[in-house]
Amino acid sequence: MKKAKLSDLWQDVEAALSGEKAASIKFAIVESHKILENTLRSQGYPGKTIEKKLYWAGYSLEDETGIKQGLDKRKEILENFEYELSDFEAEEIVKLYKKVVHEIATKEKFGPKDKLRAFYKVYLNPKSIYFWRNLAIIFAIFGLTKILAYSKIGEGIIDSFVYLADIALSWVFVAVVIVVTIVVLIASNYSENRTKIKIKE
Repeated sequence: MKKAKLSDLWQDVEAALSGEKAASIKFAIVESHKILENTLRSQGYPGKTIEKKLYWAGYSLEDETGIKQGLDKRKEILENFEYELSDFEAEEIVKLYKKVVHEIATKEKFGPKDKLRAFYKVYLNPKSIYFWRNLAIIFAIFGLTKILAYSKIGEGIIDSFVYLADIALSWVFVAVVIVVTIVVLIASNYSENRTKIKIKE
């Protein structure tokens, strides 16, 4: 795992900000965004998108003057080739990124207990949309099974599922699946750690 100090990472951003070309200023914001992403990942915040990670880090994306402003500017830079912003505007956005990165880097890591709490909040809490979606899927499966059980074709389908379940739950098959899963997890974890950057304040 590579280790990086924030002060070293910000040096490239500062150098880009002091450049005269518009591309340098845009680069400073793109790099600031990358530093934020790596800091969130280094601290263990879950989520496939930076918005999700920021949510678990305690940042609201409702505030137009907060980090959302930085995310919006970065998106505009990536999507609009002719987008222009002033030196002052770029400096303010970089300051905003620096502030949030510093706050996140000095927080406690998002540990296993926090991840369990997050899992409950997203998937098991009755206030979550995922809870009701998953509950609906379970009831749909039960309902479909009941319907199939009362027809000849349905009985054949159910028998096939039972046969597959017997194979899937046999101890040999389970042992093979567990071994393969462990090997895949170790390999992916090793690969991720080789490319992952651990951010230090």
